Amino acid sequence: MFNKWFDKEKEDGSKNTTGLSNAYNLIRKELEKLIDKYSKQEKNAKGGKYEYLFNIDTKEAQKKIKEVQGLLIDGSNAEALSYKIADLNETKDEIADALGILKKQANDKEKNAEALFTAREGWLNENDKRKVSSDLVKLKELIGKEDYVNALKLAEAILGDLQKTESKDNGLLIV
Repeated sequence: MFNKWFDKEKEDGSKNTTGLSNAYNLIRKELEKLIDKYSKQEKNAKGGKYEYLFNIDTKEAQKKIKEVQGLLIDGSNAEALSYKIADLNETKDEIADALGILKKQANDKEKNAEALFTAREGWLNENDKRKVSSDLVKLKELIGKEDYVNALKLAEAILGDLQKTESKDNGLLIV
């Protein structure tokens, strides 16, 4: 819906930069929030298993914001301005997509951890059950706080611990 509105503003922008300025302000606000979230996740992933997931240059995105702001202040050509705002919008979408992928991965790992816990719960002693249950609650909280990298790390730890558990089967076969 936003993209359709933006396309209309871009068309109308050749006549009036007010609509483009409004579009820029909406995109900028959302992009700044996304850059903040992305940067925090990137910092949490630094030097670890999930670092490879972060290939967007947030400093470049911030530079684009300042560039468009400068064009607005200078009263630049509306057509040139509309292309720069469109590029900014694409950057916003790219960062949102990257965060969406992280969210999906964290949710998938959480489901895997819960499923394995359910399957192996009978194999665990009471202390281990409480610890895994507590870790699963923490995992859900991390996902709820949009702390996806730390959620992925915790889910990996839970899965690793659960995969080490052994059956309490004593090897006897009752016929």
